[in-house]
Amino acid sequence: DPLTPVDSDDPNTPEPNDPTDTDVVQTPSFTVTKEITSAGPYDTVGDVITYNIVVTNNGNVTIDNLVLTDNNAVIPAGEEQIGTLAPAATATISVTHVVTQADLDAGTVSNQATVTGDGPDGDPLTPVDSDDPNTPEPNDPTDTDVVQTPSFTVTKEITSAGPYDTVGDVITYNIVVSNTGNVTIDNLILTDNNAVIPAGEENIGTLAPAGTRTISVTHVVTQADLDAGMVSNQATVTGDGPDGDPLTPVDSDDPNTPEPNDPTDTDVVQTPSFTVTKEITSAGPYDTVGDVITYDIVVSNTGNVTIDNLVLTDNNAVIPAGEENIGTLAPAGTKTITVTHVVTQADLDAGMVSNQATVTGDGPDGDPLTPVDSDDPNTPEPNDPTDTDVVQTPSFTVTKEITSAGPYDTVGDVITYNIVVSNTGNVTIDNLILTDNNAVIPAGEENIGTLAPAGTRTISVTHVVTQADLDAGSVSNQATVSGDGPDGDPLTPVDSDDPNTPEPNDPTDTDVVQTPSFTVTKEITSAGPYDTVGDVITYNIVVTNNGNVTIDNLILTDNNAVIPAGEENIGTLAPAGTKTITVTHVVTQADLDAGTVSNQATVTGDGPDGDPLTPVDSDDPNTPEPNDPTDTDVVQTPSFTVTKEITSAGPYDTVGDVITYNIVVTNNGNVTIDNLILTDNNAVIPAGEENIGTLAPAGTKTITVTHVVTQADLDAGTVSNQATVTGDGPDGDPLTPVDSDDPNTPEPNDPTDTDVVQEGALTVIKTTDRTQTYNAVGDVIEYTITVTNSGNVTLTDINVS
Repeated sequence: DPLTPVDSDDPNTPEPNDPTDTDVVQTPSFTVTKEITSAGPYDTVGDVITYNIVVTNNGNVTIDNLVLTDNNAVIPAGEEQIGTLAPAATATISVTHVVTQADLDAGTVSNQATVTGDGPDGDPLTPVDSDDPNTPEPNDPTDTDVVQTPSFTVTKEITSAGPYDTVGDVITYNIVVSNTGNVTIDNLILTDNNAVIPAGEENIGTLAPAGTRTISVTHVVTQADLDAGMVSNQATVTGDGPDGDPLTPVDSDDPNTPEPNDPTDTDVVQTPSFTVTKEITSAGPYDTVGDVITYDIVVSNTGNVTIDNLVLTDNNAVIPAGEENIGTLAPAGTKTITVTHVVTQADLDAGMVSNQATVTGDGPDGDPLTPVDSDDPNTPEPNDPTDTDVVQTPSFTVTKEITSAGPYDTVGDVITYNIVVSNTGNVTIDNLILTDNNAVIPAGEENIGTLAPAGTRTISVTHVVTQADLDAGSVSNQATVSGDGPDGDPLTPVDSDDPNTPEPNDPTDTDVVQTPSFTVTKEITSAGPYDTVGDVITYNIVVTNNGNVTIDNLILTDNNAVIPAGEENIGTLAPAGTKTITVTHVVTQADLDAGTVSNQATVTGDGPDGDPLTPVDSDDPNTPEPNDPTDTDVVQTPSFTVTKEITSAGPYDTVGDVITYNIVVTNNGNVTIDNLILTDNNAVIPAGEENIGTLAPAGTKTITVTHVVTQADLDAGTVSNQATVTGDGPDGDPLTPVDSDDPNTPEPNDPTDTDVVQEGALTVIKTTDRTQTYNAVGDVIEYTITVTNSGNVTLTDINVS
């Protein structure tokens, strides 16, 4: 292996291995240049600056032992030994310098190498410092500017916990000063106009790059802070750069925000708050437009910040001029303003004056606060209007008065009314609606709408008279008006009033002319003749309402006819209504006796007022007399027979014999015969029995009479005996007298002849007076001839010979 080379040594010198120098005119000289070959910038500890050091032998001798030293650069190992350089020879050594903090602090790297060498005689030459070939100065250091970035940061961060809402609250901050540049900073001084720095800690001193210092400071919250809404707290740190020049002061930065060097703003809890109360100070009642209500409005700052530009507005009250500008109120400050309100119709309509003032103001930041409405301090609700009850007397009247002229007596007659609605209260009435169940309201006029106090509205309505009206006897007409009070609640409906009567809210009654009337006709519908008891006569009874009102409870009575069961209750008939009822009459003996059936029905009924009407007797429509009975002629056959029959036994041959007869009077007609009187000129009627009296049809009466045979009877040879009966028909008129009839003969009404036994005989007795002497011829002898009818009959034409 090679040994270390050994240089020659000049034995004339004490130095070992030194050159053997021969003095010649030596001008030993060499230059050293040091020039940067690397490129900057150089701003960081550790950055490497590379230099070329060029050693040039510019003398006339070789220089040995050239040794490079560089206190501020790193020479590659071994290359510091440049060795020997012959004249004009050069050696280049590349060295490096690692930038240090001191370099940065210095602002430049002053780098100068030194080369020592020995002259040829081995004596050390004067060391040669390197020269910066780029400057005119000889052998000046090669100065390399480094980039100085003197920089430091100041952070200020809250370390205490809020909330901060009260004057006197303490906010604690940590201020951290950090050297964030590449140079050392001296004479660092902390100032904080809005915080308290512990004594002595404001002098931070020196901070090397990356060095930090923490100082804890405090701030006591003030009213101004609360007004500001935050504590804007910024410290400032000043310091000197490495050259001793003051650096730009650095304001602290809030590390919790993206903005650089911004104040550390600590929000304080702003509770900007103010109250507004509005309280009535006047006394009511308030019931009239123009009444004045007085209020005290008290504005109080109940928050923790000052409120500015407080302005009072009150749309429903009068604020004294200039007092609307309240201005500024500090916390707990108050201001009282007296305002007034003049009661309006709208207030009365509302039922109260809802009066609420509003106060606006600006928070400490100048931003408008939420306007605050006044509060009624006498109610539990917050910020409610100060409601003042006004006395509402909602009232309206409705009158209904007839404007047309009567009479009203016919269905279809028109009655006209004026309905006048008047607001007699002190509030407006809305949604007035007219209803009239008994009148016609012109279309659309039922909606009266709104009436202010003292307002009126007239609506003309009509009513067409109906049958019901005529039946009632009057038209009771009442309208109703409903409406809403100002609060929208329905008022009690008001019925119309007749202004011409003393009663309030009474119907407007219009009398109609009632003519209750009905007729009853009774007409025969069957055909006669009616001549027998039991014959049936049929009638149609027609009841007609010929009045203008309905008639109720019509009841038919007919004492001389049979009404079918139930049909006597005619019930109700409207005007022009009719009802026909068929009734029957069974001919009676009395009818036949009367010669006519006088048949008259009667109908009773009630007028619409329930009062009984005058009963109406039926009318025979076939006669001119009104309400006369319907007389039906019946066929009267008044007839009676008289028979006279011998009931005794003969013979009848002697004067004085008694012949007894039964005289039978028989009513063989269809009528009763009255006043029957028996006369019998040839018979003796027992006393009183001559008055037979009355005989109904088929009635008989037997009277026993006697006849005493007379000579005439015997002479006649028969007793011709005939009675006569007289009587009156039912009408009282005498009937034709009826002579008795011998029922044993076919001849009608012939005398009852009774044969008597005639015994015609004469006895003749001739006598003389024997006491006389007859003795001479010529004497006259008187004879008495007594002719005696010795028979039972009178003899006539008796000749005595």
